[in-house]
Amino acid sequence: MSTFVRAAVRDCHTGSVLDARGLLKTLTAYADWCVQERGLRLDRKQVFTLAVIDEFVAQPHPGLAQATVGNYRSHLVRTTKLLNPSAAPSERPHVPPSAGSKPYGNTELKKLWTWAHGLPTLALRQDAEFLLAGCLGAGLTGREVCDVRRSDIIIDGSGVLVRVSQPRVRLVPVHSELSHVLIAARARTSADDFVFLPGRDKSAKNTVSNFIARNTPTGEPVSTQRARATWVVRQLNSGVRIDVLMKAMGLGDFSAIARYLQYVDRVDTCLYRSLLHGATPPFSERAAA
Repeated sequence: MSTFVRAAVRDCHTGSVLDARGLLKTLTAYADWCVQERGLRLDRKQVFTLAVIDEFVAQPHPGLAQATVGNYRSHLVRTTKLLNPSAAPSERPHVPPSAGSKPYGNTELKKLWTWAHGLPTLALRQDAEFLLAGCLGAGLTGREVCDVRRSDIIIDGSGVLVRVSQPRVRLVPVHSELSHVLIAARARTSADDFVFLPGRDKSAKNTVSNFIARNTPTGEPVSTQRARATWVVRQLNSGVRIDVLMKAMGLGDFSAIARYLQYVDRVDTCLYRSLLHGATPPFSERAAA
């Protein structure tokens, strides 16, 4: 990643007045997000597009002022004009976010669990199951699953919660269908160890991707992005409110969810009318009184 970033800074700095140090910081954060959250290859034609940049800017950036985030976008757009000019037409103030990852279908989900249950050792099976449960049951990213410790799994009378400590701090209720996986994982994890691949001293950026690569030598690799998208779309299909879903995802901007709407089940006319006729709370003055 550092080679890609430094080459981009060098090529931009020779043809523009961008400050090299500031640009290095911006591109490092951006490239890391592109790889870890979007699953992109570090290819200039993939990374430097206005759609991907706008999606990055829309994410929460804890500790950064809005003006700083605006500067990020400005730097990235100017970089795109230099490194991938065909993706940066002259006047284009806003570009819709890129399409979200396609959710898994039922048949594909069965294959995912078959993969997890078929790994050769108990430890590998437990890690794979926890990875799937975190993404499919709580909408976590691969990196967020990697960072979960024993104390981050909270069990009470209402169900199971998983605490996400960074970068989008939040508590996420785990879907009841998969809560048993997290309960079992907590029970077998000692002290405050990592739950996924226990015994580690720290999480690396490629911990999850390396695990998947080592354990899917042939066939289609497991995609944590698609697993998370599956959770998002299922929540939308079940009628979860947008603001609630944004809270669970740790988002402050709707555009990160909007890109999944293309995968949501279509509503026929009868259901469309029924939902809106029965909207609550009532709107009449009599009902309000």
